[in-house]
Amino acid sequence: MKSQRQNDTEVCLTITRLTKLSKNSTNVREDLLPTDLLIEIFSRFPTKHIAKYIATCRCVSKLWSSIFYRPEFTDVLFLTKSSASPQLLFACQTQSELLFLSSPQPQDPVENPSLVTASCLTKVPVNFSNESFSTINGFLCLRYDIVKERKSSKMQFICNPSTGQRLPLPKMKTVGQKSYFGYDPIGKQYKLFSMTSSNDKYKGNWKEYRILTLGTQKLSWRRKECCVPHCPVHNEICINGLLYYRANGDGFTKATMIVCFDFRSEKFSFMKVTENFSRAVDHKATLINYNGKLGSLRWEEPYSLSRGTGSFVLWVLQDAEKHKWSKHVYVLPPLGIELAEMAELYFVGVIGTDEIVLSLDIPAKPFYLFYYNIKRSSIVRVEIQGIQALKGRSVRTLLNHVENVNLM
Repeated sequence: MKSQRQNDTEVCLTITRLTKLSKNSTNVREDLLPTDLLIEIFSRFPTKHIAKYIATCRCVSKLWSSIFYRPEFTDVLFLTKSSASPQLLFACQTQSELLFLSSPQPQDPVENPSLVTASCLTKVPVNFSNESFSTINGFLCLRYDIVKERKSSKMQFICNPSTGQRLPLPKMKTVGQKSYFGYDPIGKQYKLFSMTSSNDKYKGNWKEYRILTLGTQKLSWRRKECCVPHCPVHNEICINGLLYYRANGDGFTKATMIVCFDFRSEKFSFMKVTENFSRAVDHKATLINYNGKLGSLRWEEPYSLSRGTGSFVLWVLQDAEKHKWSKHVYVLPPLGIELAEMAELYFVGVIGTDEIVLSLDIPAKPFYLFYYNIKRSSIVRVEIQGIQALKGRSVRTLLNHVENVNLM
């Protein structure tokens, strides 16, 4: 039986021969191979070099280029396969570019501890704005700073780390802007929801709400009314087409509500934060996707080097209409390593049904991720090779990233 490496090599050789034949001969017809067979060949691309192969094949002919837009290739074959084997995505800002790396996402690391190797995906030549971002079906929405004639402005674009493709987004004539990227799984549409203020001195509620639907011939922002003026605070999470973010009513106080925006219906709903669960949404908490439900992680006692332990709380929203939350407290056992001075653990998110992933805010050498199993009350560390060269730089870790070859 052939190994996966042998299969990948044969696929690469086949594509190379066909590409050379097509370029060197004026008599080669585009239908040299049936479209179904081409789709099958392309679907076997090694994901490690997917951007390189796609870029090469798109230059062969219009037919080959059109295949990468076909849903039966981008969604049915490639995205479905990629979703079955999600990746870890790492983002690191260097002096002049944003570097993306990926590695296999360990499955059940408590039972099968190991090390994984990260490889470079692509580089984006921008100085990235220091804001949070998340991966949606393999796409990212990034903002970066542009300085022109001593004036600074922010530009937005959609980035596909797998292919290196970037899609600039239309600007809005406003100063303050906060955007959220999401996906409607029923309508199969990517959208941006943005809030803006009309001047930079305004510190209260954001005055304008707009929607941008991707995939349309002409990208343009649409106005959206909101019956409850509010100001977003801290991080957000998108779960099955529902965007959750914390907000307050005046722009100055702590979070007093959780806002839910439905990317399909484009409607808002609001959950008032009661005193009992105010700590679940304060600035020290991290919103997460917990088995398809809104969850929140917060340290109750930060991890102590002297004690070698720490405790945290997991809140899970059980009933959005009744604002009913469940609360669980867990104690983190010793990590088995010496942390650098002043280093702190932060919550990355959750994989599977019960694995909470943590990382260091200051990357160490070697670079570790920590997996805490809430059912077994056990923790393991997984070494990520290939990150060592980025020591001293901030590395952001994103979970459940999928390789997506969709071209916007």
